[in-house]
Amino acid sequence: MTEQHQFHPNDPSKQKEHMALLDLVPDSKATHVAVNNGSWFDANTWKNGQIPDNQANVVITDGVQVTYDGESEASLQTLRVDGQLDFATDKNTKMEVDTFVVSSEGTLTIGTETNPIQANKTARIIIADNGAIDTNWDPQQLSRGIISHGNVQIHGQEKDSHLKLAQDAMTGDQELVLAEQPLNWKVGDTLVLTGTNYVRDQWNGQELVWQGTQDEEIKIAGIEGNRIILDSALKYDHDTPQDDLKASVANYTRNVVIETENAESLPANQRGHVMFMHSDNVDVRYAEFHELGRTDKSELLDDFALDNNGSRILDANGEPKDGDRTNVRGRYAVHFHQTGVDQPDSPPAIAVGNAVWGSPGWGYVHHDSHVVLEDNAAYNVFGAAFVTETGNETGAWVNNIAIKSEGKLGISKSGTRNHDIARNGTGFWFQGRLVENEDNIAAGQRHGGMTYLLRGEDQKDVLIDNLTHPEIARYQSSLDPDKPEINGFKNGEVFASGMGLEVIKANPRQQHDVRSVLDGFKAWEVHTGTHLEYTSKYTLNDFTVIATESKPREGISIGNNAEDMVINNPYVEGFDTGITFTKHRTFDSNAPFNFVVINPKLVNNDEDFENFDPKKDQLLTQADLKPGTLKLELSPQADFVFKPDAGDREAVILGTKTDSIGEIEYPSGNDFAKFKFGSLKNRLLEGHYEDALGTKFITVEELIADRVTGELIKLNFVVTLDDSWNESTLGGILRDSPFLGVYEGNVEPGFVDDDLQQFLNSTVSNIDTTSDPDPDSPHSDDDHTHSDHEHEEETDDSTDDSEITDEITDDSEITDEITDNSDETTDEITDDSTNDSEPDETTDDSTDESEITDEITDDSADDSDEITDEITDDSADDSETSEPDNGVTDNLDPIRVEAEDMELDTYRLESSNIASNGSLIRLPGSSQNDTGKAVTRFEGPSGNYDVVVGYFDENDGIAQLEVKLDGVSLDSWMLDQKLGSNYISENNFLSRTVAEDISIEQGEVVEITGIKQAGEFARVDYLEFVPSDVATDSLTGEVLDEATNSSVTSDVDASEELILNRNSDSLLVPDFVDGQDIIQLAENLTFDELEFVQSGDNTLIQMAQTDQLLATLEGVSASSLNSQDFAIV
Repeated sequence: MTEQHQFHPNDPSKQKEHMALLDLVPDSKATHVAVNNGSWFDANTWKNGQIPDNQANVVITDGVQVTYDGESEASLQTLRVDGQLDFATDKNTKMEVDTFVVSSEGTLTIGTETNPIQANKTARIIIADNGAIDTNWDPQQLSRGIISHGNVQIHGQEKDSHLKLAQDAMTGDQELVLAEQPLNWKVGDTLVLTGTNYVRDQWNGQELVWQGTQDEEIKIAGIEGNRIILDSALKYDHDTPQDDLKASVANYTRNVVIETENAESLPANQRGHVMFMHSDNVDVRYAEFHELGRTDKSELLDDFALDNNGSRILDANGEPKDGDRTNVRGRYAVHFHQTGVDQPDSPPAIAVGNAVWGSPGWGYVHHDSHVVLEDNAAYNVFGAAFVTETGNETGAWVNNIAIKSEGKLGISKSGTRNHDIARNGTGFWFQGRLVENEDNIAAGQRHGGMTYLLRGEDQKDVLIDNLTHPEIARYQSSLDPDKPEINGFKNGEVFASGMGLEVIKANPRQQHDVRSVLDGFKAWEVHTGTHLEYTSKYTLNDFTVIATESKPREGISIGNNAEDMVINNPYVEGFDTGITFTKHRTFDSNAPFNFVVINPKLVNNDEDFENFDPKKDQLLTQADLKPGTLKLELSPQADFVFKPDAGDREAVILGTKTDSIGEIEYPSGNDFAKFKFGSLKNRLLEGHYEDALGTKFITVEELIADRVTGELIKLNFVVTLDDSWNESTLGGILRDSPFLGVYEGNVEPGFVDDDLQQFLNSTVSNIDTTSDPDPDSPHSDDDHTHSDHEHEEETDDSTDDSEITDEITDDSEITDEITDNSDETTDEITDDSTNDSEPDETTDDSTDESEITDEITDDSADDSDEITDEITDDSADDSETSEPDNGVTDNLDPIRVEAEDMELDTYRLESSNIASNGSLIRLPGSSQNDTGKAVTRFEGPSGNYDVVVGYFDENDGIAQLEVKLDGVSLDSWMLDQKLGSNYISENNFLSRTVAEDISIEQGEVVEITGIKQAGEFARVDYLEFVPSDVATDSLTGEVLDEATNSSVTSDVDASEELILNRNSDSLLVPDFVDGQDIIQLAENLTFDELEFVQSGDNTLIQMAQTDQLLATLEGVSASSLNSQDFAIV
């Protein structure tokens, strides 16, 4: 790595961490400095001729190589390696140290692949028990462990981490028969044999209490081939429900050991930790990390102060306030911290064959990094054993095992407001979707084996270069982490746990067709096999789920807001319900759910299906499938003309897809397939063509998938530019677009035909190669065929195309969907968990926390605002209030320009049902103070206008906005009001008049500049031009006498508007116009106290707590009302 990368001049956050680390070990505090190459234990190596002793502060200077070739009883205070420190591989070594720092120039080597620590030798580093950390010296609490910013190689003796039994082991047995002979296992090694029976929580009269597992800690007394003689007899039966399912046994002994001194008697916040930060030059193999980790997941994180909703409290500058900082995040047993995710072509950091034994909070943490974790083992870790943290991680997890993860009782969505996630007892926790998940095993998990949760305060965007199929980004540079497909999910196994697999997103709208194909998953001795909610386009192939004997629930559960699910060849045994389709949406929609079950084997379930409708759902056999039929037929409503007019700056794919199952609408369900303005703009800036008639055009790509196999074909479409485009349109996009050549034929919007494809293939500057990761791949454009109305293509058999996916496009973001409180009380889990009079029933139901029913009961209260902002009718996404006339007119109507229709620089799109027309714009979260611009030309008639901006002012920062007209500032202001929420809501929507009665000429440029600060993303909803002489719309109401229900007419004057208060008589309002009329709330009445009830064609406005009727709006839909229709007086 380069010095510039290491010191992070363009990343203030990393730079701050880098400096905090070096501040722990300054040269000025050094007591022993290595100046000569040589042995640590040779006085000539050291500047003062003295070997480091107790409380020494040691520095190995750059260019000096020191060999650590002995065992020392000295307890070092600090060690800083700027040069090279090599542990001898042919001698026993031991070092005790409080804080061990490898700087960006330094190298630490404890064995290598070609020269590992020899089999009969050990290398031990003990993190000293030095009491409470001095936070004056170390305010960030980085110390007390090994913290490397440089190059690290660790390689102990190679050995098998875990193996399967060949035959069941039973109570009283004192030997194990393995499926194969173990590599380099030895007498005295510590093993853990997984339990095969799930132990339910028990009710103690006040709460559910974790009862542990039937995993057994044992030692090897002898080895005879594949037979392991144990030092004691087994306490439990380890039998299994099928002959092909067996317990696992993991070995946790290594000859490289990093451990916390006196860990059993220390409070969590005094333990050691290991962090590899900001460098991917890390290769760690066959090491033991014993009782490390300082972050305590059994308690709430308190590095930030939190309000009663679990959200971070901000100071006057919009920065999160410090909490008590007795339990800070980021101090884990093995922590890869921000290493290499922005360098996709660089080799990943490596962790192979390691063992984590005991941690109060997480085991292996893969944080904003590019890492491969393979053949590792974790045991007795609280919260989650393996974790990706911010959603943008890349790499692979292969053949790892997680045994015995206790957790805090609570649903997986708890804690997301503070990103205090993965704490309920999970083996493998995925905060994102790019890390491959293959052959991993989880056993003894309180909550579940594998969780994909795509929510959280600190999520980071995924770079397009890290996508398996970059086409899904539609020419954007990055995506939210819930947009890419789940990569490489194969052959996972979970047993003796609450649940097998769960997937939770914030919305089902995927906005591309690449599927999440999950293959070969097994979950046995579980309450719930698999649960998916708030997501779509999944294919579950060859799932085996077998229930626990005690209180089973669902085998495969398709929960709230889930669509387009294919369950292919499942084996489901022993559950209350085999396959459940909840079919509940927290938003209005009549779209089909598109549920398909193929060739199921359902055995001994009390009920095989719940909510399966043979008229709407499909139950098929393999013989019903017709592979090789994948194609798309376009609908006449498809639109591939790129117009510069506000409201029509997009290309829309609509039609019917045919695949091996049959026909399905495209896109399916509530999804959409659009190239929005930002995508088309980026594509146009790559270059454009003209045909023989002078029509300008570009091409765009779309992937469609077979619902059973996940195989993909790539379709190419022509998008033409309508005749109104010129070189000055929308800021000169066309002027900046390279001209790539003339096609001698005539193009039509829609599919690329054979002749045009041949021309594109022969064009040296063909812009299609810029978006295809491999121009020579089977997806290249010369594979296309075309007919007038449908398009089919030879399918690709490459493994890439049967991969998985889940959603896409920049304007589908739901960044403020986190509605879960940070508390984890059992009332979230069950309705009757506090029923002392029936402890057995209570215990049974409450234990369901470990499955998923806590999340599939009524989520509408938790998540309705998370989903409806994504599912609102997208036909309104790019429309404006009125189409502007060209030129001056006497009829000056208000003109609204949606922010998403403006030309965006750094700003990006976000969907929300609170926003006008379902979308708004926001700055990304990549750095603390991003600046962005939104620009539009005024296309209305010249005249005098008031200029109004609709925006959101949140509590979690102090962003700034400025509006300019032709370069002259109209207004600038800070978003510093405290309106009760860190997220977009009705309460914090505001409108601001930035100019009154100002003359605006048609064609003048209006520019909004936003500056993000902390967690506030300078969100803007719309820009509105209100003619100065337009009067407030008049409303006429009738006062209804509640006692007699007779009406007394009382006109509401135009200048008064409609005013409601707590004691208002009921008003009948026949002419309310949404978007124009304002309902004023008086006498401290607030929007949150109201509820809107649809009654026929009318909306009733009433008090939420008392149902007191305040007003009836005739002909108005309740779903259309939001805070923008109300004002406080």
